[in-house]
Amino acid sequence: IKNISKLAEVSKTNALQLSEKLRNKENQSDSEEEKMNLLIKNLKTFLLEENVPPEDIEKVVNRVLDVCQPVMSQNLTHEIDKIQKFSQPCEDYRTEENGLRKAADGAREVLVKAKAAKKAANVLSNLDKMLNKLQQVQITQGQADSTIAQLTAEIRTIKKNVLQSFIQQQVDQQAQETKKELDLAKQQSALEGGLGRLRTKLQRGRDEATRVRAQAESARRQAGGLEEVVHPIPATESRQTVLL
Repeated sequence: IKNISKLAEVSKTNALQLSEKLRNKENQSDSEEEKMNLLIKNLKTFLLEENVPPEDIEKVVNRVLDVCQPVMSQNLTHEIDKIQKFSQPCEDYRTEENGLRKAADGAREVLVKAKAAKKAANVLSNLDKMLNKLQQVQITQGQADSTIAQLTAEIRTIKKNVLQSFIQQQVDQQAQETKKELDLAKQQSALEGGLGRLRTKLQRGRDEATRVRAQAESARRQAGGLEEVVHPIPATESRQTVLL
C-alpha cells in the first residue's frame, strides 16, 4: 500500500509539472503572437510606403503568418498526452490502494470479531461448567439449596450480561464500519470530482489544439498562391525576402 501511495504521489507530481509546462508554453505562444503582430504591422506600413497594392499586401501578410506562426498544436497535443499518461496511473494506483486498504480493514475487523467471539465463548464455557458443578452439588447437598440457587441466579445474570456486552460490541463495530464506508464514499466522490475537472481541462486543451491546427492549415491554404503574385514584382520580392 505504501509503494502504491508513493507511485500515485509521483504520478500526481509529474502531472502537475507538465501542467505548469503547458501553461508556460501558452504564455510563450501569446508573447510570440504579439511579436508577430508587431512584425505584420511594420510590414504593412513599409509596403504602404512603397505603394504596394492592398491585395498584394494581404497576400504577403498571409505568407508571413504561414512562415512565422508557431506550430503550437503538436506541442499542445504532446503535452496533453503526457498529462493524461501520468494522470491515468495516478487514478489506477489510487483505486488499487483503496481496494487494498478496504481489504486490510476487513481482515482486521474479522480478526477483532473472531477474538471477541472466542473470548465470549470461553467465558460462557467456564460459566456453564461452574453451573453444572453447582447443580451437581445441589443434588448431593440439599442443605445448600438456597445458596446454590442464589449462585445459579448470579451466574445466569453474569451470563446474560456477557451476552449483552458481546451484542453491544457487535452493534458498535457495525456502526463504525458504516461510518468508515460513508467516509470512503465521500473521499471517492471527491476524487472522482477532481478527476472529472482534470478531464474537462484536458478536453479544453485538445479543443484549443484543434482550433490552432485549423487556423494554421487555413493560413497555409491562403498562402498557396503567394509565389505567383510575388514573383512578377522583383523589387518588392527582394524587400519581402529581407523582412522574412
